[in-house]
Order: sequence, then C-alpha cells, then structure tokens
Amino acid sequence: MFGLATLCSRLESGFPFALVNFPESQTMLPRLPIMKIGPKMLLVFAATMTGGMVVLYFLSRDLLLSSFRQLEIEQMKQNVDYALSALQQEQISLARTTNDYAYWDRTYNFMFAPQASPDIGQEFQNSTMEGLGLNLVVLRDLQGKIVYAKFYDSEKHAELPVPADFFEQLFLQPKLSQANIAHAPCDGMLRFPDGAYLVSVRPILNSQRAGEPLGLFFAARRFDDNTVARISDLTHTSVRFERADANLLPPDFQLAAAALLQYPDEIRVQPLSDQSIAGYALVSDLFGKPLFLARVDTARPIYERGKLSQFYLFASVLVGAVLSSLVILFFLQKFVLSRLSGLSREVQSIGRRKAIAERVRFSGRDELSSLAQSINGMLTELERSQKQFLFLSENIHQIFWIKDAKANRYDYVSSAYERITGRPAASLLQDSASWKDLLYPDDRSVVQRMLADQARARPTEAYYRIRSEDGQVRWLWERSFPRFGADGRYEQTTGLTEDITEFKRHEEALLSAQLELEQRVAARTAEVEERSELIKLLVDSIPVAMYGMDGEGTLTFCNSAALALLGYEAREVAGKQSHALFHHSRPDGSPYPAETCPILASFRDGQDAHVIDEVFWRKDGTPLPVEYDSRQIRREGRVVGVVVSFVNITDRKRQEMELRHSQKLEAVGRLAAGIAHEINTPIQFIGDNTRFLQVSFQDELQLIHKYQELHSAAAGGTVSPELLQQISDLRAKADWDYLEQEIPRATEQMLEGLNRVSTIVRGMKEFSHVDRTNEKAPGDINRALESTLIVARNELKYVADVETQFGELPLVICHLGDLNQVFLNLLVNAAHAIEERVKSTNARGQITVRTRRDGDWVEISISDTGAGIPEDIREKIFDPFFTTKGVGKGTGQGLALARAIVVEKHGGTLTFESKVGKGTTFFIRLPLSGAAIREEALAK
Repeated sequence: MFGLATLCSRLESGFPFALVNFPESQTMLPRLPIMKIGPKMLLVFAATMTGGMVVLYFLSRDLLLSSFRQLEIEQMKQNVDYALSALQQEQISLARTTNDYAYWDRTYNFMFAPQASPDIGQEFQNSTMEGLGLNLVVLRDLQGKIVYAKFYDSEKHAELPVPADFFEQLFLQPKLSQANIAHAPCDGMLRFPDGAYLVSVRPILNSQRAGEPLGLFFAARRFDDNTVARISDLTHTSVRFERADANLLPPDFQLAAAALLQYPDEIRVQPLSDQSIAGYALVSDLFGKPLFLARVDTARPIYERGKLSQFYLFASVLVGAVLSSLVILFFLQKFVLSRLSGLSREVQSIGRRKAIAERVRFSGRDELSSLAQSINGMLTELERSQKQFLFLSENIHQIFWIKDAKANRYDYVSSAYERITGRPAASLLQDSASWKDLLYPDDRSVVQRMLADQARARPTEAYYRIRSEDGQVRWLWERSFPRFGADGRYEQTTGLTEDITEFKRHEEALLSAQLELEQRVAARTAEVEERSELIKLLVDSIPVAMYGMDGEGTLTFCNSAALALLGYEAREVAGKQSHALFHHSRPDGSPYPAETCPILASFRDGQDAHVIDEVFWRKDGTPLPVEYDSRQIRREGRVVGVVVSFVNITDRKRQEMELRHSQKLEAVGRLAAGIAHEINTPIQFIGDNTRFLQVSFQDELQLIHKYQELHSAAAGGTVSPELLQQISDLRAKADWDYLEQEIPRATEQMLEGLNRVSTIVRGMKEFSHVDRTNEKAPGDINRALESTLIVARNELKYVADVETQFGELPLVICHLGDLNQVFLNLLVNAAHAIEERVKSTNARGQITVRTRRDGDWVEISISDTGAGIPEDIREKIFDPFFTTKGVGKGTGQGLALARAIVVEKHGGTLTFESKVGKGTTFFIRLPLSGAAIREEALAK
C-alpha cells in the first residue's frame, strides 16, 4: 500500500485529477537552466579543444620529441666513441714507437751485455724524445734490475729524476711480469705520482723477434692538456677528462660516475642544458681500474629541430580545431537549436494549460522529430496512468486518502470509506473532522498523537477502533507519510486506512494459545533443570576424568575427577579455551598448534579420536601423562561439541618402562654367556701372545746388554774376540731370526684381538642405548642393526649365516633403545626357528636383514629359512604370553612388546609373511617424521 501511495503522489505532481484541486505551481514543468544549449555547446567545444590540445602537447612531447632525443643520444654515443678512438690512436702511436725500440737489434745487443755495449742513452737524446713524444723510457733485465731509465719533461725541456720506488712497486704487478709481457705485451694508461701517462710495455727481442726475451722495454707519454686538445681537434667536439677518484667532481660528472661505476662498459648521455648535451665514458688504467671520466659535449641542433617541429604541429592542429568548431556551431544553431527551442515552447504551453489531451506538432524525420513523438507518447501514457490510478484507488479494500497540509482538508478519499464506516466519502470532503465522531472513546488519545505527528510532517502508524454507522466496533490500521514540494515545503499527507477487525480476532486467539504454551514451556524447563542437576551430580561422581566443550573449543563442564587431576577449580576453567588452558604444549615444551590437535579435528573431519600417550598440563605447569578418548556430540547431523575422558597413565608408563627394562635384562642375560664366549676367544690369544713376548724379552734383554758392551768397547777401540763370541752365542741362544719374524705377528694378533673386543663392547654399548627422555630423537637404523647383530652373534652363528643388505637411510625420529629390543627379539626368534628345523641335521640356515627407504617411510625386513608359522596360530603370535617355544625358552611377550613399540609408540607397522617349511619374513615400517604420523595413526 505504501508503494501505491508513493506512485499516486508522483502522478499527482505530473497531471491534475478531476477529484483533486492541484496548485498551478505543481503542474508546471521544470524551468530551463539559465545557460542555454548554445553557450553550453560553445563551452563544451572550448573545453574539448583545450583538453585535446593539452593531450596533443604531451603526446607530441613524449612521442615526437622522444624520437629526436633518441637520435640525439645515438649521435652523442658516436661522438664519445670517436673520442675514445682518438685516445686509442694516441696509444697506438706510442705502441709503434715502443715496438721500434723493443724489437731493435741495437737494444737487444745492449741488453745482452750492458757493460760491454755502447751506451744506449745515445739513442734517447732530449731532442729525440721530444720529437717522438716520449717522456719516460725504462729498460729492465730478466733479473728485475733497471739497466737504463730516463725521465724527460717536454714542457720544461729538462730531465727529471726517475721515480725508482714507484717502478719497484709497479713491476711487482703480475700483469707486468716478464712471463706475461713475453706472451701479451701491454698498452694502456697509468697514474704516476705526477699525473697520468700513456704507457706501452714490450719484451726486448731482436729484429726477427726470435729467441728468448732479454728484458722489458717500458715507454710512457704524459697524458696532458695537449693530448686532450688533439683529441678534441680530431673529433671536432669539446672533450674533458676528470679523475674518477677525485674528491670534488662537478655535479654532472657525479651523476655520470654513479651510473658508470656500476656499468663501466656503457656510455651515459645526459643534457647539460637546452643548448648543450654531453656523453660520458669510463676510462680504465692498464690494470682495469677506473682512471678517468671522459666527457664529450656538443650543441643540440637535433633537439632544437624537434622542438620547432612540435611547435608547427601544435599550431596547425589548433588552427584547424578552431575553424572546425566554428563551422559545427553554425550548423548546430541553424538545424538543431532553433527547432529545439520551438519544441520547448509548445511543451511549456501544454503544461501551463494542463492540456494532457493535446499533442505537440513536429516535422521532419530526425532525432528532434523522434523527441516530439516521444513527448506525445509520454502525454498519452500520463493520460492512461491517470485513468488507471482512479480505477485502482476506487477498487482496493483500504481507504486511500490525500490531505492538503496547509488547508488541513481532504483532497481525495476513495470509495472504501463508505464501505468501512457506513458514511459517504463526500461527507468527509465537506467536513474533514466528521470522521472523529466514530472514534472509540478509549482510542482518542492514540488518534490525537497520530494527528500531531502528521502536522509535524512525520510518517505515522497507528491502531485504533471506531464504531460504524451499523453499531459494530471495527479495528483500523492507519499509515501515512508526508510529501514535500520542490522547495522542500510540506504540502500533502497521503495515507492508507485498513479494516483489520478479523486480524485482531485471530490475534487474540493466538495470544491465548501462546499463554498456554508458555506455561507448558515453563513446566518443561523446570523438569529439564532438575534432570541437568542430576546429570551434573552423576558426572561429578564418575571416577573417570571428563570435560566437555562446544564447537568453539570453549569448556562447557569439567567434572571433579578432571579438576582434581589438573589442579583447577570449576570457576577457573568455566568459559575458557580447553586447548589453550591445558593442552597448549607438547611433552618437550614446544607449542602444540590447535589445528593439529586430534580433539579439535573432530569438528573438521567428524571423527572421534583416541590417543594412548599424550600430555595435559596442570595448573602448576607440570605435565600429566594421559590417555584420552574424544567423542562427538551431534545435533541434527552436525557436530556441536565433544566430550573428552582421560586417565592418568603415569603408573602405566612406569610399569611399561620396567617391563621393557626386564625384557632387555632378560635378553642380555640370555646372551651374556655367548658374549662372554665371544670376548674370551680374542682375550685368550692376546694372553698367549703376551706371555710369548714376556719370555722372548728376557733373551732379547741379555743380547741388548752385550750389544751395549760392544758399543762401549768399540768407542774405546778395545773390542776383544771373546766379546764378539759371547754376542754370537747369545744371538744363537735367543734364536733371533725366529723372534724377528714372530714378534710382529704376535703384535698384529694382539691388536686384532683388541679390535674384536672393542667391536663387541661398542655393539653392547650401542645396543643398550638408554633413551634419556621420553622424546624421540634422530637415530641411525643401519648402525643400530649392526650393533644388535654383534650382540646376538653367538646366538646366531651356530645355526645360521647372516647376510645384510643395508640401503642408504636418513636419520629416523625414534626411540632407538626400544627399537634395538625389537630387532633383538626378531633375530633371536629367527635363530630359534632355524634351530628347530636343522637340529637333527648339520645344515645351516640363512638370516637376511634388509633396509630401504620407501617415500616417507623406512622399511626393515628380517627373513629366516626356518620352519615357518602354521596358519592356525598366525593370528595369535602378537598376543601377550602366547608362545610356541618350550618351557624356559620364551615368555610370550617378545612379539607383543615389539608390536607395541613399533605401532603404538612410533606410529609404524609390524607385519609378516610366512610359508610353512620355507621360512618367515617380518616387516617393520617406521615413519621418517614420527610425531605427526603417530598422531594421525592413533587418532581414530
């Protein structure tokens, strides 16, 4: 109804109704803006042209000028290349002079015999060096001695002292060694104490360049302003060189240095101003270190030509755009704007006269004629909408009314007023307050508040009663909303009034039913509370520790047994997160992420969890070893919570440790005699050899004493024949030739025996590995198997040969001491199985131990060639206290304990394959990452 009233309000502002007296201002079409279309179009053309010229300017600058800049950069790089080539020509000129002297027979003969040859200095007179452009000549022989050196200053026309210390350090460079120069003569630039020089170094050879070099010929030419001027004249540019390591470089050189020191082989080009541009290159010395920054700068004719081209382009486009805009505006005014003005005057005339039945006139077949047709269609639609509104408002069962806010009188009331009140609608149009006579006395205050809100231009909604002309009491629901004019003034109130008498009767019936339902719910709630109290008492009386939590992981209850074990009070855990409170860390104290907790995983995967070895944390921070079960609480197929029950397994863990210790003691006791026998054999031959050495040493000691007498006699020159005979007799008595061969053998046997004893002791030590903590640690499975085989050797060697096939394995996170016990149990069982089969023959069995890596698992297999396991007992072999061995030979706990260690403690698997009469293979599979996989395997 509210939407219908809004539609009617909008229709009211567009055309008059026969029943409503609309103000003239409401029927007028909106006035045209102050600025007409012509000036607007002129403004649009001006703005468009301005924007286009701005875009054109930037595009021409980025596209046209960028092309000229690129051409300018390429030419500048060529200029820099020309300057570097001119510098290279200077170097080549020096190299030719150096070649002439280095490969000259006169120089070669002088270096062959410097003292006997005429003085080479005659060839390097001052005039000669000035004519050749040489400032320094050095001749160095093969021993590194400078045979001849001359330093000439061409500007002062005088000789200068040769910097001997500088050359001593210079020739220490590997690149200037005799061997390197012989194979690779050097040309380049060097920084001398007084400035930079072009240098050339050649080996001294004869004119045929044959034979071995006799030394080095070093020539240098000062790199001064004259050299730079020659380069500038040759390239027709301005060339400047600055030291690369100078403390204060000009700003443009600093920018170039920052780039060229990072990319030394590049040429950097940058404008100096709008009139000049410069190119920069890095010049390195003979050893490849930065020496100079070279700058070549020229004028910018290319850039000036690009700017002139941009100006011509911009001016021509601007003139064309202005002329085009003037022509377009002329034809727009003649063919569009004048016709549009005539159409506007006709529409305003129809609006002023409220002549909705009239139509505008039009001619032509263009957009303006289509607009005139659209206006006529709109007028037709408005006329049709007026008729539809009247039909709709007169046929709805609610009273639709419109009241003038200023005059406080009804402009329109639908015919439903007569059907509901029994009075004609015309009576209300004549007297706007006549309907108040029908009001139920108790509801007059409600109506007064509603009318006061309408007067304040507020939307209203009210329920009240009237007594109709036939005497019946009716419930009415009235809703109204204000309508404001274009100037924001409150003009009309539009409303709907509906007869809801039947609805009220049903509402009273529903209220009665609701009261009865609330009484039943209260009784049921009291019953549920009583049952909840009984359940709480029951849970608190259970000796098993329990707690519950909702879908958010928040504790909902915690019974007395759980509070006693954890050391909390009920008020301390209520509403807390269970995982953060007492399940936050692993046994080693590392954080336990909530996303990996099997209890919280119930909400994700919908599975219960059972973990046999976990740690909860008490209030005082101490760990509590527990085994827990997590059971889901479901409602309508959705997990809404869990109940966790747990028990303290401290005593059970202690008993398991004692059981494993007793098992290990039992195994060690069973193997003690064999180990003693294994150790006794090498100890025995160690003792025999020791006694042999003890007896032999007495004879050797006597012989050594006689040799000492011989040494003393020989020193005094009194060696008697009797002494020599005594030595010969003692040597024969000691049987020295025999001892010389047997003593090393005895020593080797003793060392071998000690090594065997050490191996057995080491194997026992590794087998008896004690897990210091309850945490797993990285362990070497292959080495553990080797130590177990050493311990069990005496048990195995009489019945079977042992073959090992160990693959390359990474370290496995495990309890290595427990796994040693598993390996020993399986090896001893294999030996007993083979013994049962071959006890009546002299045959020997075979035990094969293999290891390999299988993805994220490690597999250990122990195979025997025994009698195999009968099919009828295969399902029982892992049961505690089940054994097939004779009395006193087995307790029936070995395989049960092995399975508990592998499966429950490591999250692995222990399986077997057996064929009767052929043998059995046990397979142990252990996860590489024990902790995570163990939890996955145990969470069910």
